[in-house]
Amino acid sequence: MSTKVIRHAILDKLSSLEDIGKTHNRQRYSNRQSDFNDMYLEGQKLKGWTISRVSTREKPFDTHTNIATHTWKIRGYLALEDEIESELIFDDLIELIRDEFRSDDTLGNVVSSTYVGEQAALQLDDVGPATFAGVLCHAATMTLFTEVEVDRYPQTTSELHDFETAHMDYDLPEPDGNPETSDTLTLEIS
Repeated sequence: MSTKVIRHAILDKLSSLEDIGKTHNRQRYSNRQSDFNDMYLEGQKLKGWTISRVSTREKPFDTHTNIATHTWKIRGYLALEDEIESELIFDDLIELIRDEFRSDDTLGNVVSSTYVGEQAALQLDDVGPATFAGVLCHAATMTLFTEVEVDRYPQTTSELHDFETAHMDYDLPEPDGNPETSDTLTLEIS
């Protein structure tokens, strides 16, 4: 599965949550305050989330495929308002998101799993105050690992991988027209 499709599945999951704020499939910034406001303001309150792929590791799986593990960072921001206990509101949002990702470890059958190694679903890495575009905010960084099978030979057609035995006759110019030699190849499928 392509990273574009995986990124879209992550965004769909985030966007489906009620009162989540603005969600983006990438990091969004702008030098113009009006553009920035459009990106992150919900009403008059800064509240938004971004998704970034930060690494990919790949290991062999079988003769035709590898397992790719993508590491995604989901970053969120909420304007700090002590009088309404915004830290508790932000903490509830984080747990709402974590619950959503925990309940569907394949992101709607887009990935093999988000349970990779010792990590299950969405991990909270860091949460605390930060200044974002001049606004004092609560900020969180979460990590999601996704595992997918990838073709070892993406430049070739998949039909080339589907055979186990091939037989070839070599018809070299002979006066009688009979093949001079033949070969049978049997692939060892693991």
